[in-house]
Amino acid sequence: MANKQTGSKLRFPLIMAVTLSLMAASILAVAAILPQLRKHRTNDFDPGQAQILIRENETTPLSTDENELTLTPDASKSKYTVDKKVQITSPRNDEYIKVALVPQWYDENGRLCGGLGDLSDFGVAQPPDALTNTQQYVSSQNDSFVILTYRLAPDWSKYWTYDSSSGFYHYKEVLKKGRTTEPLILSAELSADVYALSEDYQLQIDVISESIQTNADAQTIRAFRAS
Repeated sequence: MANKQTGSKLRFPLIMAVTLSLMAASILAVAAILPQLRKHRTNDFDPGQAQILIRENETTPLSTDENELTLTPDASKSKYTVDKKVQITSPRNDEYIKVALVPQWYDENGRLCGGLGDLSDFGVAQPPDALTNTQQYVSSQNDSFVILTYRLAPDWSKYWTYDSSSGFYHYKEVLKKGRTTEPLILSAELSADVYALSEDYQLQIDVISESIQTNADAQTIRAFRAS
């Protein structure tokens, strides 16, 4: 019995020694191979370069400038209009495009206003009217009170479709590299009543545009599908 016990005590360290030797050999082999892999391995991932430019009145401003905030009355002073021709340019890639128009009131100090009653409530955007080529924003408390009207381009529906669930206009075609979309809207309009109520305040219409490269299979992505 004593011999068997002695033999078992000697066998365990021997097995461990062999195992550790094999592990060490494997580690050395991996260490020798890795530098070779690093020499020949290349990174095949190329990050996307989606880049679009918003054009307003034939320019590409970073933000709405003072000239676009100047409302001009018509002859009867029944309405006040500001020119705002919106287009999108893609200088680098073929892209799928969508655009939202976000109206806001600001006071003379540039602060966003939330206390102008019906005026500061752009809660309901009516679907575009294909007959008049206009889109209206009305108060969510009184849908007969029109706050703002967009004058859409005469042929806008040929190139754009409106998604009422998101408020985005989707460009129907792929916007090719170096090309510019046809105009979406041409101007924005306030009634004389709204103009009078908004004295000392400025209307700013921010244009938000999003894009995704065509090779990303954007048509299957929910965010870029008009419902």
